[in-house]
This record gives sequence, C-alpha cells and structure tokens, in this order.
Amino acid sequence: MTIDALTMAIMAALAVGFLTQPVVVRTMISYAVIDRPGERSSHTVPTPRGGGVATVLAAVIGLLVAPGPRCLCCHWFCSRRIFGGCRFPPA
Repeated sequence: MTIDALTMAIMAALAVGFLTQPVVVRTMISYAVIDRPGERSSHTVPTPRGGGVATVLAAVIGLLVAPGPRCLCCHWFCSRRIFGGCRFPPA
C-alpha cells in the first residue's frame, strides 16, 4: 500500500463522515430518536441518538476505497486450520 492510496482512503472516510453526520442527526431528530436526560444519562440536554451510523458508514467507505486484497479473514484473526487461511488472489 502506498502512502498516496492510504491518504486517499483516509480522506474518503473523513469526507463521508463529515458529510453524513449532519444528515444522520437531522434524520434522528425528525424521527424523534432522542436521548432524554435522566438519572442514568450522561447528557444534560436532549441529544439525538444514532451518530454512530455515520461513523460506521465512513469506516466502511474508507475500507472499500483502501487498496490491497479484500480478504474477509485476516491472517492474524483466523488460522489455516479454521478457514484454510486467506487465499488472495484467488486460485
């Protein structure tokens, strides 16, 4: 992976997160998905829930843009005994 390609993936993830966060927050407010303050809440004012949706979307876009093999099982995660290891490029 080159620095330029990695920079592109990071910039794409940041742009998607930056652009989708306000849309997700407005959508959550319009559907009244609000965390209202209470005894167990850390918020002092009503706060929209669901901001993690934009974060996950940004991470997925960043991974899709990132160069390199699209291996569903990483070498450090699964051993050859369980999944047969990663076969990339496919035989």
